[in-house]
Amino acid sequence: MWPTPGATLRSLGLSSGDTLAEVGSGNGYLALPTARVTAPARTYGLDLDESLLGELERLADRQGIDNVVAVHCDARNPTSALDADIVTDAAPFALADRHELPPYHDGVVFERERV
Repeated sequence: MWPTPGATLRSLGLSSGDTLAEVGSGNGYLALPTARVTAPARTYGLDLDESLLGELERLADRQGIDNVVAVHCDARNPTSALDADIVTDAAPFALADRHELPPYHDGVVFERERV
């Protein structure tokens, strides 16, 4: 993935006060650095795997990050209570071969739909 996610996020213009939701956040590889960059705003980690969300919460607690919210949901039907400025889906970038990416994945972070 990204060797320095915090620096990558800052270079993309993410800053304090931006609320972000990461679809498929897993244990927080992107969500935890995002929370540091955007504090005090919330960072939502959305995932279907409850054990990974539990790990996300434990890592956030261990690192003293209190603005991460783990959300158990299916990415195809996220909770209606979610209020975010930016929604990311970093999972496709973990594919072994970049040629497997759908055509709309032409950037690291893109706007799929205004939420």
